[in-house]
Amino acid sequence: MSNINKQSQSLDKIAGVQDISHESAAACSGGLLTLYDGTNGTGAAVAYVGGVGVIANSLSTFNNRASSFKIEGNQTVRFYTGQNRTGVSTVVGGPVGQPLTNIGFVGFTNFDNNIESLQFI
Repeated sequence: MSNINKQSQSLDKIAGVQDISHESAAACSGGLLTLYDGTNGTGAAVAYVGGVGVIANSLSTFNNRASSFKIEGNQTVRFYTGQNRTGVSTVVGGPVGQPLTNIGFVGFTNFDNNIESLQFI
């Protein structure tokens, strides 16, 4: 055991290992969706790490609170007005993600404060 401790080194000393930006990490992981309870990315926030097929059947304490969102990385998300992917749905995002967007201004005002589940597609 004592030999292991003597041979280990910190990660920043290993060639090729470096910190990456939040955006790069999101792209590598399959994307990142951040929901905000205020407009323009303000207020409380909750983040979901994406990937095709990742599902949130309930947003729990964030149900019916989202007023703006941001999608980072190569990701598309389907929002639903009901839990367990029921109710009315809409698709947002795409190959270049979706910049910070107010839900009421993207053509689906009935989703403002009315999202209860989602799926990354």
